Amino acid sequence: MLSMSAEPNATPAPSVSIVRMAPGDQRLTFEFSAGGSAAGAALFANVRLLTSGEWDRYPCRGESATIAPLLNGADYEIRITAETPDGTVLCRSADRLFRCGFVPGTVVAYLHPEDDTFIASGNATCSPSICAAPDGSLLVSHDIYRSKGGQNLTHVYRSEDGGQTWRFASALSPCFWGGLFVHRGKVYLLATATEYGALLLYESSDCGMSWRGPVQLLEGGSSEEGGPHKAPMPVIEHAGRLWSGVEFGSWRQRMHCPGAVSADVNADLMRPESWVCTGFLPYDPAQVSDVRGYPIGGTIEGNVLVAPDGGLVDLLRYQTATCVPNYGKAYMTLLDAEHPDQPPRFARTVEFPGNLSKFYILRSPSDGRYYALSNRVTTETLNQRNVLTLSVSDDLIHWQIKRDILNYADNCFPEGEDKVGFQYPSFLFDGDDILAVSRTAVNGAENFHNANFITFHRIRSYMR
Repeated sequence: MLSMSAEPNATPAPSVSIVRMAPGDQRLTFEFSAGGSAAGAALFANVRLLTSGEWDRYPCRGESATIAPLLNGADYEIRITAETPDGTVLCRSADRLFRCGFVPGTVVAYLHPEDDTFIASGNATCSPSICAAPDGSLLVSHDIYRSKGGQNLTHVYRSEDGGQTWRFASALSPCFWGGLFVHRGKVYLLATATEYGALLLYESSDCGMSWRGPVQLLEGGSSEEGGPHKAPMPVIEHAGRLWSGVEFGSWRQRMHCPGAVSADVNADLMRPESWVCTGFLPYDPAQVSDVRGYPIGGTIEGNVLVAPDGGLVDLLRYQTATCVPNYGKAYMTLLDAEHPDQPPRFARTVEFPGNLSKFYILRSPSDGRYYALSNRVTTETLNQRNVLTLSVSDDLIHWQIKRDILNYADNCFPEGEDKVGFQYPSFLFDGDDILAVSRTAVNGAENFHNANFITFHRIRSYMR
């Protein structure tokens, strides 16, 4: 029997897609791509209010466009059509949803909570990470989340003007909880396959446009049995090795145990045998004299850092909401840099402004001090994440609040405080500035936790 196949020179089927959306104040900026015969066709953006049913048409040229003015606070639908000169529609994109309104910072990415384009992974933006690529561009990654969803897709974006504008670069799957870092001219993404899935590593030699891998560093688990847990956390170099925090456990098990992975700086990072795991430290309430009770969730999202005395420590989010005191304590462990396969040891707790959600800490190359972005709690709501605060420490033990970077109380957001979040920060230093990214919920997010934006923020003169 003969099989039928396409001719080698056959024209690919026409296709068009919306690859990035960035709603703002009375406007929408969006990016699109066309393939096959649609690449030479006329493209039109068709936009309508979900309540009206009438489409407005806007010609699209290049690879991105902006439509304004639009109504703030209203839900819109957009699709792109590729058409011949006589108006015949060759193809159309999937319908995408958006809502305009004021957004703090610069929008990197957006996903409306009822937009099911990526529903196989989720419908909320999550886990932002940022790095400076070897070619001078900035890269930001984020995954797409939904509770009990696939949670396995990450998008990468690129800026060539210091974060003023962003373009879609690539997508990776399976990839969740990923953190970007650069080593010897290549970009890497340390991630899991899904929630509590295998610990994976991707590599890019073209600054995030394409990726090699993944390779598996740790075996995956599940929410029921526990597995690797991480977030976009610092990857640092110390004692000839790269280090980053990783935990093991699950929320369903009510506990995560801290640890770390490391690799020799001269090793091929894409060889799994190059990596060593410390093992994981079970929580022992008897070791902690200044916190009473059992921290449901344990200790997660650790910042591996070199302490002033040259030792290696991991400062972690500490789920003390069910303890006494219920707020204000982070959890510190000691790592053995000379024996990277040895489990961490409990060191102490640390008074810290924002221990109940992910915080991110780096040591400044300019003044040698440690700077943190965190969500300090200013109300009786312990899971509050609508204040993003910059703090500083000389020793990782004593922390001083410098200033709030974003504060719900300072702005005229239409939603209640339970619908707004500036959370899961990651950042890097850029001269006198900090370049940060936030998982931002505003303008119609499902709630403060299930965000709809990834936003970029330049914090000027952070040492001031």
